[in-house]
Amino acid sequence: MISSKVLGFFQKSSVGNLSKRFLYEIKHSAGSLRGKRSFKTMPVNYIAEFWDKREYPVLPSDMPQKTLPRNYLIKPKEVTSDMWFSQEKRDEFMSYFPDIVQQLESKAATIDMIEHGKHISEVLNYVVPGGRKYAGVIAAETYKMLLPKSEQTPENIKLGYYLGWCVELLIEKINMADDIMDETVERRNKKAWHLLENVKMAAINDSCIIETGMYYLLQRNFGHLHCFMRLLQHVNEAAFIVFMGQHIDMKYARDAFNTSLKMYRETANNCAIYIVSYLPVVLGMTLAGYTDRENVQNAKSILTQLGYFYLIENDYMDCFGDPALTGKVGTDIQTGKCRWPIVAFMEKASPEQKYLMRDHYGKDNKESIALVKKLFEDVNMHQLYADYSAELYDTLMKDIEKNSYGDLKKVYLKLVLKYFVPGGRKYAGVVTAETYKMLLPKSEKTPENIKLGYYLGWCVELYYDSIFMNDDIIDGAKTRRNKICWHRLKDVQLNAINDAHLIETGMYYLLRKNFGYLDCYGRILELFNDTSFIYRLGQQIEIKYSKDAFNTSLKLFRSALNSASVYMASYLPVVLGMTLAGYTDPEIVIKARTILTQLGYFYLIENDYMDCFGDPALTGKVGRDIQTGRCRWPIVAFMEKASPEQKKLMRANYGKDNAENVAVAKQLFEEINIHNIYTEYVFELYQKLMKDIEENSYGDLK
Repeated sequence: MISSKVLGFFQKSSVGNLSKRFLYEIKHSAGSLRGKRSFKTMPVNYIAEFWDKREYPVLPSDMPQKTLPRNYLIKPKEVTSDMWFSQEKRDEFMSYFPDIVQQLESKAATIDMIEHGKHISEVLNYVVPGGRKYAGVIAAETYKMLLPKSEQTPENIKLGYYLGWCVELLIEKINMADDIMDETVERRNKKAWHLLENVKMAAINDSCIIETGMYYLLQRNFGHLHCFMRLLQHVNEAAFIVFMGQHIDMKYARDAFNTSLKMYRETANNCAIYIVSYLPVVLGMTLAGYTDRENVQNAKSILTQLGYFYLIENDYMDCFGDPALTGKVGTDIQTGKCRWPIVAFMEKASPEQKYLMRDHYGKDNKESIALVKKLFEDVNMHQLYADYSAELYDTLMKDIEKNSYGDLKKVYLKLVLKYFVPGGRKYAGVVTAETYKMLLPKSEKTPENIKLGYYLGWCVELYYDSIFMNDDIIDGAKTRRNKICWHRLKDVQLNAINDAHLIETGMYYLLRKNFGYLDCYGRILELFNDTSFIYRLGQQIEIKYSKDAFNTSLKLFRSALNSASVYMASYLPVVLGMTLAGYTDPEIVIKARTILTQLGYFYLIENDYMDCFGDPALTGKVGRDIQTGRCRWPIVAFMEKASPEQKKLMRANYGKDNAENVAVAKQLFEEINIHNIYTEYVFELYQKLMKDIEENSYGDLK
């Protein structure tokens, strides 16, 4: 039978965004088969049901020149995290950076008659590039979302980006000061600005130059607007709160062992919450004309919760994040900062563990840092973080559901989707749904049809989860999505094989129930069945070749090995979306396959690389390819680049499941500079893919 525990586990991990209807249908079907009462109601993610809402009123503006009619309605269409935080959005935001530098350099040149403003350009070009630029993007995108279409002129859109850059410059000022106080060694994979030989403590002045430059940009670009004084007021208030918060932070940092989670949330680091989440959105609202006090207060309630989550994530990543991915080497442990991990630890640890922690936390030596991290592991810090984040998420979503914030609801939901991705990337499901929506004629984009796209996407995700459950057993995997694998739970074990089949058959039930009446139903079933066959054959080929990982060329690897994974990762989701939208012409499908197999291979290479070198806190699983001797891209690339001596040593260590052998294998990868090889190889794939797209006209599919 399908147990409530199985569904609950996957609801919290891999299928956490399943709609209430999906869970109900699976459980109701299983209950009817057993002849017993159906399962009790389970928690439902708000976002899954959000798609079915029809319309929300836009909040009116109190700005004379920005007044919107109270009956202005807008449909909250495709709310996805990448709408704000995709690389494309960040690139668009960064495209305005040269303009920002030019404005400040020109102004500085009128003051500095020696270097003619070149110094501020040098500082900005060193400290600004890199980083996620979330706050700046949020400010710009909030403004664009709330601005009526009739007012979305190129000049107005530019103002939104300028405003975002003002936020980013304020944050850069704070970061530079923090780096000096925290004795930070690196930021964004470069030596911290104050550590440069010709800078040192002059960095304090440089940080002030950036801050005052930000105020100049505000005056220059927004001084003529009615909202200028409000913008200035918000920025001044934020700066004051931040620096007061820094004082509180430094005070409590001396007593990290006696701060409760409640006190931590209410006092320490409220500055970070304010500037990262509240300020960008309220600035975007203000520029768009949303200056009513009630609007701002409503926003503050939600945004401080989002900011708190961001703060928790930042604290966690400082301790456990990979510097290659986070862009900085964490120093919170060495400097004894009062951060979320230590506060959570003190609430969970035994007296003996607390005593040991007091002796080592805040000590700047490798032995103490290693011991602190070991103590964090002993209290299962990763699970504490996952559980605490999930609790914050549930509280936040209930607040959004309970309170109607009109058009701003879209803003909050996009932010939530950025900060909370409950297990896995849901890449395939999203691609399926979005492909269908993109190809569906406007006249057919009814709420019911859009819902079908998401249902099909979730069928794909359920299908993949059933495969992952089996693969985890075969691979001897220990974790997936930051949790112990399902089959490793004491009361599950090999029953997970049956559970995987239950999820798969549940998926087929949903297909029949939701698509059985459509002409394309047979084709959809055919695609799933073909994929199952191809994937399982591919698994057999992979198992065979995994015994000979040392004699597989990159060419053979691409043409034969793992073709099943490529097919499943890219081709299936898109073609399913095409099929549901009516694109069933064989010629169109063949053209799509050319591009999609390249995309799938791209995805596969990334997955292989991250299995070996990704941080489990970010990837959601502890990689096992090295231990199990899998024929994956890193080992294939290694064998093409390594010397005979290195190959011999790799043969002796790759595929051995102990820490020493794994360490040797990783060291050998480092010796041939596998990270650069990966970057160059992926870039080459990218160029080829883009050229193919450019040269071949694929109509709407482009």
